[in-house]
Amino acid sequence: MLQGVVKSAYVLGIALLVGLSVSRLEANQGESAQYESALLVVLDVSGSMKESVEGGVKRELAQRGLLRTLENMPARAAIGLRLLGQGSTDDECTATATAVEFGPFARPEWEAALDDVRWDGATPLVYSMRAALSDLHKVNALRREMLII
Repeated sequence: MLQGVVKSAYVLGIALLVGLSVSRLEANQGESAQYESALLVVLDVSGSMKESVEGGVKRELAQRGLLRTLENMPARAAIGLRLLGQGSTDDECTATATAVEFGPFARPEWEAALDDVRWDGATPLVYSMRAALSDLHKVNALRREMLII
């Protein structure tokens, strides 16, 4: 049990080291929100996530910690996943893609999306962040946040 807690804390530590960004955007005035909150997870799927660290491989720790965290999200939360470093283009500078559309957390959908990740991309941070902000503007929620792992 304690080992699981330590690993979860380590995964959160990795998220903080890689970068945690919270962006709060206001819902459109006069429009009722479909969701109470929206969380867009931007996941680094670059080759560096294959590296071993104390406690395991970065990608495996990130996946386990992320799924455990998302299981505890409120039912009225919309959660989406954007990949940073993988996309439908050969241009590494624009390699980003939506892996899970916004909606309530469904573990099988997220597990399937994470199983499809190649974990060998570059890190097109600026382009991915612009795409992520665009994603957040499109979801109808009272509060919108972004988590970068």
